[in-house]
Amino acid sequence: MKLSGAQYFSILAVFLVLVFLPILSVDQPPLADYPNHLARVHVWLMHGSSDAVPFVEPVWALQPNMVFELVTSLLSLFMPLEQAGRGFVLLTVVSLVVGPAILGRSLWGTFSVWSFLPLLLVYNRLFFWGFLGYLFSLGVALGLSSLWVRQVRNEKRIMWFFTASLASFVVLGFHLYAFAFLALVATILTMRSVVNLPALGKKWFFEIFFRLAPLAVPLPLFAFWAPVFDSEHSIKWGPFLGKITSFGGLFVGPNAQVDLILGGLVVVCLAIGVYKKALMPFADKWLFGGLLILMLLHLAMPTQILSSYGADQRLPIAIALLGAAVTPPPRFRELRLSVVLMIFLLMVLTFRMFFVRFDWSIYQRIHNELMQVYQQLPRRSNVLTLVGTTNPHGLPRIPLTEHSGFAVVARSVFWPGLFAYPIHGAQTISFMNPASIPSSIASAQKIPLSILNDVIAGRQIYQNFDLRDISPCYQFIIVTREDGLAEELPNDAVFGTIRYRGENVAIYARQQVGVCPW
Repeated sequence: MKLSGAQYFSILAVFLVLVFLPILSVDQPPLADYPNHLARVHVWLMHGSSDAVPFVEPVWALQPNMVFELVTSLLSLFMPLEQAGRGFVLLTVVSLVVGPAILGRSLWGTFSVWSFLPLLLVYNRLFFWGFLGYLFSLGVALGLSSLWVRQVRNEKRIMWFFTASLASFVVLGFHLYAFAFLALVATILTMRSVVNLPALGKKWFFEIFFRLAPLAVPLPLFAFWAPVFDSEHSIKWGPFLGKITSFGGLFVGPNAQVDLILGGLVVVCLAIGVYKKALMPFADKWLFGGLLILMLLHLAMPTQILSSYGADQRLPIAIALLGAAVTPPPRFRELRLSVVLMIFLLMVLTFRMFFVRFDWSIYQRIHNELMQVYQQLPRRSNVLTLVGTTNPHGLPRIPLTEHSGFAVVARSVFWPGLFAYPIHGAQTISFMNPASIPSSIASAQKIPLSILNDVIAGRQIYQNFDLRDISPCYQFIIVTREDGLAEELPNDAVFGTIRYRGENVAIYARQQVGVCPW
């Protein structure tokens, strides 16, 4: 079943309404790292004004991983920052779906029923973690990789080289991992395109060099201009089983029980499609070989690269999206089965959107209360937040650890949870005096619910950080319980007394506030 561009985008518009529904039904989507990214954009926009966030400054440099800041800042020229952030989330969804479809159309000459497969992968674990910059850039990289699909005629080589170099520059500026993936896909497509040339001959080497050279063009620019930060982090490998289970994150988010059932149905449908040869990602040996190489790379990749945790967890979604792109349109005799499978898969997607919407409605109530609490904070005050959670080491069903980023946006408060610790790669903001703000304080901001009250009362120390040692610079401590039992929090804590108590959150005011050395 071949679809024209108009047919594909008309059908896609209907499905996007369904996928957009959870995002549009809440004030802000509960994606773990998202508030922190939004707060960094606020630091950029308010810098030098009377409402600037204290003790934090922008880092102006040409560096990778800047897509969220760049695109959201641009959107904020036309709408409030909060809506600009939501707009970027919607654009991320579009990028994840359309990018693979564009590559697939370049490979097979048409859109098809399988061009809608990426819709099933939008609400993946990285999306719930809030890795929006990477996911948006990944879709862009897949779409732009279509430049490497076809042969380049001699009269168009200069224009192609310029366009491919610009595409490489854009993707590298958007996200470093997405650029690495673009380089891998471009290499696979290049080797596929020279298969008819005499191997190891002059034309063979020249064509490979010409097609891959644009990927090297932006590297000197970023190497020269990007800032370098010291870091104690290193390269580490995690458990091998985690690499296998990471593919489950394509379908399983915070609501693990429901997602496992629905994800299982998706896997069964895809398996039937492969068995009946309606779904054939292995139709082209070069493309299928590229998928296998990426899987082997995923198995060999470290879990931590410098300051990038979960580095290997980012490849499964890239592999899956590429798999959707390299799947050819179904042949006529498999067309009926293909349509039936795709309709069933979209029905599963509909059920999943319903459950995501239900979970996010719970978050919305907590979000509303927290936003009201933030209005009680004096503008540009210094705030520390502690979150009691049942999942301090993973992805909670209701992510609140980074929620104070919204306090930064709403009240321009200083909050040490901002992504401003020394890291390798992108750092779009920095603390003015980072030595005064120990990075260990970040690990103390997410505390198991079972010991939260004891830690606050000073009867127990968590993560080797004694709350008695909190700097007197912090005027307010916000404590949030994801179980809605803020009434159980002690009236007196080691760092102050309760000033406000709601259903989910309490504000403690410091008993003594000293002169801040920052």
